[in-house]
Amino acid sequence: MSTSTDGGQTWSTPQTTANGDYGIGGNPLVQPNGTVVVPFADFNCGMSAFTSTNGGQSWTGAVEIACAPSHGEDGGLRSAGLPSAAIDGAGTVYTSWSDCSFESDCSANDIVYSSSTDGVHWTAKVRIPLDPIGSGVDHFINGMGVDIRTSGSTAHMGMTYYYYPVSNCGSSCDLIAGFSLTTNGGTTWTAGRRLSGNMELSWLPQTFSGYMVADYVATVFPAGGRAFPIFALALPPVGSLFQEAIYTSSFGYTQDEMNEPLMSSAGEKPIPGITSDHPMRERGEVDNLPPSRRSQQVPPRERD
Repeated sequence: MSTSTDGGQTWSTPQTTANGDYGIGGNPLVQPNGTVVVPFADFNCGMSAFTSTNGGQSWTGAVEIACAPSHGEDGGLRSAGLPSAAIDGAGTVYTSWSDCSFESDCSANDIVYSSSTDGVHWTAKVRIPLDPIGSGVDHFINGMGVDIRTSGSTAHMGMTYYYYPVSNCGSSCDLIAGFSLTTNGGTTWTAGRRLSGNMELSWLPQTFSGYMVADYVATVFPAGGRAFPIFALALPPVGSLFQEAIYTSSFGYTQDEMNEPLMSSAGEKPIPGITSDHPMRERGEVDNLPPSRRSQQVPPRERD
């Protein structure tokens, strides 16, 4: 990690965590007391976090948030399973990611999240009830946001994400952007709302790691408390020219205006023993590590 005190004109010497942890997708968040919490995707079980209490002069070793088994999306889509993180007005940190722990045989992903008041102790992961368990809908590439003017049991949180209506779609997948909102700290969420039309994967640029709609997805709450989902949307190419750009809604959303049923995941538990149904997504990153680090970062089941 590196810090700046002059708006990014200069940066400090990078500092590793106390344990020299490796990972990807770090999201630094600053609590009101000055503690910096950095949730990230580790190269072991799933999601972890490390902290600093001295403005980034030093960092603790990473602590595990949760294991994060995931379903590999059909269609050759590039989806790295990166976490998204946000903080409420009281300093509670929320971290979300795609996870198949609640689906039999890891047949699809849900969006789940965990929260912490100190970056060290994290709640058990909770499923956002965008669709019922077993629906066959696959959810992934998420962007979480919290209205900083709210907190705790009245926190307003939004979730922007992508999904396949049918997880087992082979090479004929329809990619759609979706959105959900809670105004009671996650006790209930609006049922998943479609934000876009169907996108064919062939409308997306092809990369060495698959078709890329990209991870440019977020939820923001500007002044006024309205939630604005931000996402990439592709239209049919014109000749050889791709037609993809970043979009949001014109006026944002409030829960009342969404007029969606309120859904709860209370009482739901992950299925014991669920594991990912695909090789480690960050394997390319792991292969770039020094040889002495690789065996530490890739679990035996993934190396095999």
